Amino acid sequence: MKIEKISYTSWKDFNKCNYYYKLKHIDKIRIPFVGTIYTAFGKSIHHCLEVGLISKTNKERAYEIFEKYFEEDIKKEKIIVPDMLEWKEKGKKTIYNFWDKNFKKLFNKIYNVEWKFNIPLYDGKFRITGIIDHITNTKNDNWGIIDWKTGKYKKPNEESEMQLSFYSVAIEKQFNKIPEWFCLHYIEHDKTNFSFRNKEKNKETEEQLIRFYNLIGDMQENDFKPNFKSCNRFCDFKNTCKYIIGEDGCGQIR
Repeated sequence: MKIEKISYTSWKDFNKCNYYYKLKHIDKIRIPFVGTIYTAFGKSIHHCLEVGLISKTNKERAYEIFEKYFEEDIKKEKIIVPDMLEWKEKGKKTIYNFWDKNFKKLFNKIYNVEWKFNIPLYDGKFRITGIIDHITNTKNDNWGIIDWKTGKYKKPNEESEMQLSFYSVAIEKQFNKIPEWFCLHYIEHDKTNFSFRNKEKNKETEEQLIRFYNLIGDMQENDFKPNFKSCNRFCDFKNTCKYIIGEDGCGQIR
């Protein structure tokens, strides 16, 4: 199977379930997005940070930005929210806490936000793609990379490290520099997982991505198997996957 690009999401999807990866990234079966209060809240916080930091606004105005986007997204996605006031209060608490503790550290040091990359690797055989939430200037005339996280705090793991590795390789290829540090910042908990990269680690990541590209290239239609541990009725492809509905309409997953 020939592929033209690899994103952190596609890499993660393959490791979750080979067949899920095939349906989404090779067959390109469109998944209808179903918004929830959690996705609406997360998008609204991200939007608030992006706009609020660039405009150097105060926390009251930042909350207004969040509130407006939050209400519009809920209406657009037709999300039913019986406890709207509680979610707004949660948003206000999160934003006020962030502005009080972190705003002054960042707003004068912004290099870029929502930086999209599409970088060729392996002599142009494929590209790595993604979006970096926040690039900040550091005291050492370098950059720090921040990925904003909403929701439950998670300790560093292989997946989170791979996400930051994608960013490091992309920046080195594009700008010929490696950021001073990388981090995942869990906004609601005010916790940060820092990570560091160098040329050797970037080379290892690039080699890993090349192996992934070649692995997919060598796979045939029937080589993409489901991971039954993650296979259930909550899958995005529950109405499409033959391992759930069955090729004859009688699936294996109950």
